[in-house]
Amino acid sequence: MCSAQIYKSQTCAHRWVVLTTPCAPDKNISNCTSFQDGRTRHLSGLRHILAPPKACPQCDMKNLYDGSHLRMIKDFKVGVKCGAGPSKSDQGREFTICTIM
Repeated sequence: MCSAQIYKSQTCAHRWVVLTTPCAPDKNISNCTSFQDGRTRHLSGLRHILAPPKACPQCDMKNLYDGSHLRMIKDFKVGVKCGAGPSKSDQGREFTICTIM
């Protein structure tokens, strides 16, 4: 399974996922089974990192980016939490579903 990181813009509402470590030398967001259906379920537990100002791929880069290593997030939902209680402060883990472009 590929490793990825989520970034959030400081200047707009966009979020994006960046491939940090591919699961195999020939794998990327375009051909890894973790991303193939346009959804990824393995980003649970990742915190959104605030990107530097003017770093949004859609607004500032005018969509000129490598789609095999970076994808814009269309929707981000918390699906299920398993743990001691419903509060974010309770021990447990949330499983997220992220829909990417």
